[in-house]
Amino acid sequence: MLKKAIDLAVRENLFITGGAGVGKSFLLVQMCRFFSENNRKTALLASTGIAAVGIGGMTLHRFFLFGVCKNLEELSRHDGKKYVKQELPKRLELIRELDLIAIDEISMVSADLMEMIESRLIRSGFAGKIALCGDFYQLPPVRERVLKREARLFDNGFYAFESGFWERLRLKTLTLFEPKRADDPAFAVFLNNLRRGEIGGEDERLLRIYASQREVLKIDPTHLFATNAEADALNARRLGEIDAKEHTIRAEVEVSKEADAAIAENFIKTLTTPLILTVKIGARVLFTVNEGELFYNGERGIVEAVEKDGIAVVKDNGEYVMVTPHIFKLEDAGERTLVRITQFPLRLAWAITIHKSQGMSIAPLVVNTDRLFEAGQLYVALSRSSNPTMLYIQSSKDPIAAAKRSIKPNETVARFYESIERASQTNVLPTL
Repeated sequence: MLKKAIDLAVRENLFITGGAGVGKSFLLVQMCRFFSENNRKTALLASTGIAAVGIGGMTLHRFFLFGVCKNLEELSRHDGKKYVKQELPKRLELIRELDLIAIDEISMVSADLMEMIESRLIRSGFAGKIALCGDFYQLPPVRERVLKREARLFDNGFYAFESGFWERLRLKTLTLFEPKRADDPAFAVFLNNLRRGEIGGEDERLLRIYASQREVLKIDPTHLFATNAEADALNARRLGEIDAKEHTIRAEVEVSKEADAAIAENFIKTLTTPLILTVKIGARVLFTVNEGELFYNGERGIVEAVEKDGIAVVKDNGEYVMVTPHIFKLEDAGERTLVRITQFPLRLAWAITIHKSQGMSIAPLVVNTDRLFEAGQLYVALSRSSNPTMLYIQSSKDPIAAAKRSIKPNETVARFYESIERASQTNVLPTL
């Protein structure tokens, strides 16, 4: 299936889509790796810092030298600045030489940002292919979250697919549909219905089951919250309950003189791994990266020992691993290291925000629905579960009512996916 995707990417611009946990990002990364191994130049990008770290790529804003611009008008003023004038010609030359530009988490890219990308590609003379990856039923662009749809003031619309550039790309669509995070077929159907915001009687029955599984609380689960304050408070309380020596490990942070201060700061903030890691023997932790067969992003364990060069963790499956520091790097398009952070790839596992759980597979899991505030958030949260028998939906009031309030059909996104099906552009890839 990977070969089929690569064969298409050589000839066509691609849109890789499907629900959560089906392997979209994995496919994108493998495509880029294949291109690179065959001496084809690629840029692996993402819409957010968390996503960029997860795939080992760069953010769109950093790569295209967008600064903090949100539209073409702001970009025009930005490009007039002295330091941009100095750097931009080299960046445009680099873009022109690329064979493939791959962008992950496209759902969080606005229509205006798409037009900015097109502007850079036109100026550079880029003649390669584009691969976009994501699920528009998940988290929307920032502007959508802030202004809401009733304040529709922009000609381009909100979503990337509402931009003229999207239409001009004439994308072929690869839809992945086989979940890789959980093996339960009923759960997969439930998540797909939840993804579309169209739940029926069987889905409500499953919601009630997940909201009744209080026994999950007895197995020291990870809690997903909508806000940092809630997650931080629970982690601090549970760590304080352990009668053991506290170990505070500070990351080594190196920032190059060439790094833009704001971009470096944003990279540091978006890391799932904390700069200051405070643990005790007996603390429950989450792994924050994939490390071959040793551990995966979202896997859980308990700290058994803390040494100078390693932290011993017994994973929930009983396996023992010695965790060593991991290097997180922010590089520019010329592969110069702008920020280098060395830290153990761990964080406290009692709680994490829905946003920070991006890309993780977690069990046991508790999803708190009290402060859900945006479309797709419940779907994203529940789709982190790798075992629905160890999933509990929790609320301080009525969890079912809270959950159902956040389940709303997104008519704009639904029409977009319907248009893809009508155009018969979809090639279904069942597995990788």
